[in-house]
Amino acid sequence: MNPKFKIGDTVKALTTGKVGSITKIIPGERQNHYRVLIDGSPINAFEEDLEQVIDIEDLITQNLDEGSFGNYNDFQLFQFWFRLSTPLENNLYSFLGSKTIFNPFQFKPLLRFLSPYSDERLFIADEVGVGKTIEAGIVLKELFARNRINPNKMNLILCPNVLGPKWEKEMKSRFGFNFAYIHDNKQVDHIFKTYLNEGIPLESFRNIILGLQSFRQQRFIDLFEEYADKNPLNQIFEMVIIDEAHHMRNGNTLSFKLGNILSELSARLLMLSATPLNLAEEDLFNQMYILNKHLFPDYETFKSLQSPVKKLNKISNLLSEDIQKVKNEIITVLNEIRSETIASAIFSHEGVKQFVEKLSDGAMFSAEEIAKYRQIFVSLSP
Repeated sequence: MNPKFKIGDTVKALTTGKVGSITKIIPGERQNHYRVLIDGSPINAFEEDLEQVIDIEDLITQNLDEGSFGNYNDFQLFQFWFRLSTPLENNLYSFLGSKTIFNPFQFKPLLRFLSPYSDERLFIADEVGVGKTIEAGIVLKELFARNRINPNKMNLILCPNVLGPKWEKEMKSRFGFNFAYIHDNKQVDHIFKTYLNEGIPLESFRNIILGLQSFRQQRFIDLFEEYADKNPLNQIFEMVIIDEAHHMRNGNTLSFKLGNILSELSARLLMLSATPLNLAEEDLFNQMYILNKHLFPDYETFKSLQSPVKKLNKISNLLSEDIQKVKNEIITVLNEIRSETIASAIFSHEGVKQFVEKLSDGAMFSAEEIAKYRQIFVSLSP
């Protein structure tokens, strides 16, 4: 009886679901047997108990190499598969994965967070009542849906003590997240010392909520700073969300120091506040420094970015209007940007060069082009 598989084929054992490689064929009168290496151990299996594993991507590549092309329906099927298997920037995979009816504007932070060249650090400064908690939850839900969150690291929500129960309830009821609100500092101490020593968080405390007033203690700051010194670039948090971030505006406080070290130890950071612009410039800088010290390394750099950022935002807003009516105003703002210290970086961007050329030629812009260029100017604004 001719064997169905050959040596080297990748197969799945139907009884266990495990995948292995065929190392030997044992012919039989009624049915062939195979020696299969699974997880480093050889097993014997009947032919009917095995199924060949086909790598779809390799098969597609092979068909291309052989010039074997499909038809329109095949292309549609491939496109559908590709969208499901590969997270795309504008595909929101968590849209229906929540018990909340969202407002469209609440997805703006997520789209900015997922945009090209994003540092995955975002300050959400919406007004009171807009739903910053929901906006943060949307971002976190999407990251989980895209398998971007390492399950062997922690996620932390830091908020004023009084808001801890609210965050715990909102994350559970709206997004299905089990965040544990911990208000016993002895337990907090045990959780982090165990995590930092063993490298894996305790199962029940992978997602935790801590109160700022309780957690902003020098001993916790020292614990994290000592770990960071010994383990540079080793981030222990996948996501840190800081609510009421304006409490960290003073650079001489424990709150600021805590925010700074948490930022250093986190792969991603969301900071939420309804009042960041009601503060002095130095206070706002301190929050931006926590958010992204590489982008805002010092106060002078922060000040130098303010003017071009306002102009980039103005162009982005003008692109929401009739471009033929505001064309001259856009050109004026572009010329103002040319005098800024970061002008060369902005105008060297390929998308900006295309926009300026098209604008200068007096060409018409399609709705799709306007949306594309608006997104480019938004992405250039830190």
